[in-house]
Amino acid sequence: MKKRINMIYEVTINIVAGFIVLNTVVRFLGYELFRHTKIYRFIELMIYFIFTVEYVYRLIIAKDKKAFIKNNIFDLLAIIPFSSVFRIFRIIRAIKLIKKSKIKKIGIRIKQFINTNSFSYVLYGTLTLVFVGGYTLYRFEEGKSIHSLWDGIWTAFVTITTVGYGDYAPVTVWGRITAMILMLVGIGFLGMLTGTISTYFINKRKSQLWEENYGDEYKTVDLSEFTEVEIKEIKNFIEFMRSRKK
Repeated sequence: MKKRINMIYEVTINIVAGFIVLNTVVRFLGYELFRHTKIYRFIELMIYFIFTVEYVYRLIIAKDKKAFIKNNIFDLLAIIPFSSVFRIFRIIRAIKLIKKSKIKKIGIRIKQFINTNSFSYVLYGTLTLVFVGGYTLYRFEEGKSIHSLWDGIWTAFVTITTVGYGDYAPVTVWGRITAMILMLVGIGFLGMLTGTISTYFINKRKSQLWEENYGDEYKTVDLSEFTEVEIKEIKNFIEFMRSRKK
C-alpha cells in the first residue's frame, strides 16, 4: 500500500513539475499553453494545492521545524498563491522535485546508454549533420524544391532517418549529392543504434550477474572514482582470478 502511495505521489509531482517547466519555456518563447482560460486557472489551483499539501506534510514530519523552514525558504515562497512575483520560486521548486525524482535516474540511464560504444559521438555528429545538411540543401535548392531553412532541416532529418516522406526532394546535382551523403550516414547511424542497444542490455545483464555472484564479497570496495571502462576491467580481472582458483 505504501509503495503504491509513493508511486502515485511520484507520478503526480513529476506531472506538476513537468507542466510548470514546460509552461515556463513556452511562455518564454512568447506563447501560452492555455492562455487565461478556465483550464489554466484550474491547473494553477491544483499546482498550488499540491505544493501546499506537500510542504505542510514535510513540515509536520520534520523533527526540527525551524531548521526545516530556514532550509526550505524557496519552497515556502513557491506556495504563495496567484502572484507572478513568486512564480520563479515555483519553477525552482519544480526543478528541485525533478532532480529528486526517478526522472533523474532515467537521465542517468540515458547518459549510460549514449556512452555505450562511444555512441554519443555518433549521435552528436549525426545531429550536427542534420543541421549542416539542412542548411546545405536550403542553399542549393532555394527557390526550387525547398523554400525555407526549416524545409531544408526537415528534409535532412527525414532523409537521415531513412523515412523519406517525399514532400521535398532535391532537384539540383549538389542537392542530390548532399541527400545521398545523408542517406549513407543515416544507414550507418541506424546500424550503430541497433548495435548500441544490444550492447547496452548485454552489459547490463552481465553487470547484474556479476553482482549476484560476487557483489557481496566486494561491497566494501569503493569504485566511485573509477570510470565505467575501468570498473569493467576490474570485474573481468576478478572473474579471471576466480576462474584460476577453480
